[in-house]
Amino acid sequence: MVSSTDRILPKETPAPEAIEGNKGMDAEPDVKIMEEQSAFDEITVWGHESLPEDTADPYVKGIEEWISFSEQVC
Repeated sequence: MVSSTDRILPKETPAPEAIEGNKGMDAEPDVKIMEEQSAFDEITVWGHESLPEDTADPYVKGIEEWISFSEQVC
């Protein structure tokens, strides 16, 4: 489990030639740092032989969002 913090991820200093090429472009938004609160080694899913509708089951939706998030982090 993670939680959002008020800390901002430091931005990398771009090379001078990259700054000149990006004139007129919007600045990148601030990225907040997430902090790990707890971890787990396994998940037990009951009734796994049939998948419920993802919009009706908050557990399925949560697992799918967690997998999507972890793919982007890794």
